[in-house]
Amino acid sequence: MSVEFDNILNNVAAFGRRYRRHFGALALCALLGIAVATLNSMSVSEQIQLGDNWVLPADKKIVLTSSVDTILAEPFFGGPPVIVEPPEQILGDGPVFDDWYLLGIISEGGRQSIVIMNETSEKIEHAQVGDILPGGELLIEILDNAIEIQSDDENKSIALFRDIER
Repeated sequence: MSVEFDNILNNVAAFGRRYRRHFGALALCALLGIAVATLNSMSVSEQIQLGDNWVLPADKKIVLTSSVDTILAEPFFGGPPVIVEPPEQILGDGPVFDDWYLLGIISEGGRQSIVIMNETSEKIEHAQVGDILPGGELLIEILDNAIEIQSDDENKSIALFRDIER
């Protein structure tokens, strides 16, 4: 047991020699902190003995000079409020037919399908080549950005996006 204790003491002594500068800096910081705290406490006790009272500053009353309406009317918030009436019918960018309109084209691997909004049932539906669309049209072909349908023995090609002037 004495050998183990001597071994531990040697390890602690080696550790102390190795980090002697660190321990010295730590002790110096501790002494400096104690000195500052002691000096500060003396000055506070001297002020109390001299009769200087420490008082909280008086409460300042905050006066609001503007209302929410005047704040919202400032240009930073977009100017005076404007009521925008919703349009009668909000449609997608795709072409519109009596019973449906085209929302998008989905290409997944080798399979393609379209997404349409059925106006009569107000539901979004998917269709593939050969399906009958809500207006009675037959979906013949799906391209990258257009579809081809057959309606009343007439083939129509429908682009997904409207032409936009740039």
